[in-house]
Amino acid sequence: MRCYIVFDIGGTYVKHAVMNERGDFLEKGRYRSERHDFQRFRDDLLRVVRHAQASYELSGIAISSAGSVDSDIGVIGGSSALPCIHGPNFKDVFGGATGLPVELENDANCAALCTTT
Repeated sequence: MRCYIVFDIGGTYVKHAVMNERGDFLEKGRYRSERHDFQRFRDDLLRVVRHAQASYELSGIAISSAGSVDSDIGVIGGSSALPCIHGPNFKDVFGGATGLPVELENDANCAALCTTT
């Protein structure tokens, strides 16, 4: 069964979980959000991915975030409580570092999507 690592980027915490394709939580946690330094934000997120890869064969990364998310390109526009996340291409940065496909969506849209299933 396929497993995915999912992240919800919030102003105070980044929450994360490993889930299977049925939507079952296999593992979850959180860490404090990095507001100003994208390099540190990237390193924190990649540390979680690498930890999960030690226990699971991951098939992809899913990220929900506040802001004006361009899901096709992988960029978060606008502004939010985390200035460092606006601008970098998440698909390039995290996909390139892990070799995994990355999907990115606005957090409110993610909430709406989960109510339709």
